[in-house]
Amino acid sequence: MSIYKTAVNKPVTTALIFVTVAILGFFSMSRLPINLFPEIDTNNIMVMTTYSGASAQDIENNVTKVLENTLNGVSDLKHITSSSKENMSIINLEFD
Repeated sequence: MSIYKTAVNKPVTTALIFVTVAILGFFSMSRLPINLFPEIDTNNIMVMTTYSGASAQDIENNVTKVLENTLNGVSDLKHITSSSKENMSIINLEFD
C-alpha cells in the first residue's frame, strides 16, 4: 500500500501523527536558544512615495519638499536626506 492510500484509509492515525509532529515542533522551538539574534536598536526610517507618470523635477517640487517640510517637525530628528527619481521619492530620517 502506498503512503497516500494508508493516510486516506486511516484518518485518525494520520491526524494523531500530525498533532504529535506539531507538538514536538512547538516544544523544540521553545527550547531553542536565541544566540544568533542580536539586539538591534533602529533609529532610521525610510519614507517612500510614488507618483506615477511624474518626472523627477515634479516629484521633487510637489512631493519631496512638502514631505521634508512636514517631517522636519518630528521630535529627536538628527538628520534628513532625500532623493527624487522618476515616479518615486525616498526620504531617510535618522533619529538620536
